Amino acid sequence: MSNDWSKWYRGAAARAEIGAYFELLRREDAGKAFLKIMKSFELTREKRELYHAVLQSLPVQIIWSTGDTALPLSNHGERAKRAAGVEIDKVPGKHFFQEEQAPAIAEAIARV
Repeated sequence: MSNDWSKWYRGAAARAEIGAYFELLRREDAGKAFLKIMKSFELTREKRELYHAVLQSLPVQIIWSTGDTALPLSNHGERAKRAAGVEIDKVPGKHFFQEEQAPAIAEAIARV
């Protein structure tokens, strides 16, 4: 396997983005907290029903990056839209767009 992680990941995320995950795994707890969060993303029917119930009981806004290749708008964003029953505020950027587009995100939140 190549050491060029962006090629290994088929260009879906920039090297810096992947590096952020590695840093979470290298923390004092050896990544246990991060792995616990990642393992909690269950795709069971019970979890889906719980998530949908929460979405229906709270005000929801979806802000999605148009250039996220790790969680593409066309797939994951549209699923979130259907689940929440709201339109998506689209913001330019990649997977960690909150780091690059904080003002645009703030404007989208202020419009609500």
